[in-house]
Amino acid sequence: MKKETYKKAMNKIKLPEERKEEIYNSVLNKQKQKKRQYFKPVFITTISAFVILIGTLGTVYAEEIKIMFNSMTKVQNKEKKKTEFNSSAVAEVNYNANISEMQYDYRNNPFYTYDELETIFGIPFLKSDYFGLENLYPLYVRKKRNNISEVSFSIDNYNLLEYRKLEDDNFSLTISFITKYADKRKTNQFSVQGTHEDTEYYIEALKTKAYISSNLETIQTRYILLDYYGVHYNLYLRFSINKTKQEADEETIQILESLYL
Repeated sequence: MKKETYKKAMNKIKLPEERKEEIYNSVLNKQKQKKRQYFKPVFITTISAFVILIGTLGTVYAEEIKIMFNSMTKVQNKEKKKTEFNSSAVAEVNYNANISEMQYDYRNNPFYTYDELETIFGIPFLKSDYFGLENLYPLYVRKKRNNISEVSFSIDNYNLLEYRKLEDDNFSLTISFITKYADKRKTNQFSVQGTHEDTEYYIEALKTKAYISSNLETIQTRYILLDYYGVHYNLYLRFSINKTKQEADEETIQILESLYL
C-alpha cells in the first residue's frame, strides 16, 4: 500500500493527530522491515553466486597459468662454475602424428615450415621474425608404442653448411617437448659450463619469464631458456664481435620480445 493510501485511510479515522501519526509511522516501519527481509536473502544469494564464479574462474586460470608459465628449475654449482636447468613441462599434442622417428642428420632429414609442424603436432610454437618461418630441421623425433614421446626441432638464421663469420650475428632457436608417453623421469635438460652469469627476464609479450645465461669471458654469447604452454625453448645467441655488451643486451631483449605464437 502506498503512502498516499495510508494517509487517506488515516484521515477517515477520528483520532487525535498525534495518535494518527504514531500509527502511520508504525505501519511504514513494518513495511520497510518486510522489504529488508526480502532483499537480504537475494543479496546473500547474489554474493554467493559471485564468489562461486570467481572461484571457478580462478581454478580455470590457475590451470592455464600452470601450463603457460615457467616449469623450470635451476641448480647452480659455483665450485664447478656450472648451472643445470631442468624443464618438467609436458605437452599435449597429436600423439599419433604422421611423422617418422628421426635422429639428427642435417643433410638427409627433411626440413619443415612452422605451419607444417603445427599441423602435424596440433599445437602452436613460438616463432620470431629473426628466424623466419621455414627450414626447421629435426634433432630427433622419438615414439613409444607408435605414440609421440620426445621431439626436438631447431631453426637458425644462418646456413649450417656455411662458415659462420665472427662479424655476423648467429642465432638459433630450438623447440623441444616431451609427452605423457616419455619416460616419467625424462626432462628437458641443459647445462651451462664456465664463467657465466644467470639472470631472469620477464617477457612482456608472452607474460612469462626466461632464464638468460651470459658467458662472462665472451660477452657476445647468450643462452636463453623458457617454457611456454608445455613446450621448452632454447635460444643460442652469438652476437657480432663488433657489438658492445650493451648492444648485445639490448638486442637480446628485442629478440625475446619478438617471440609470438
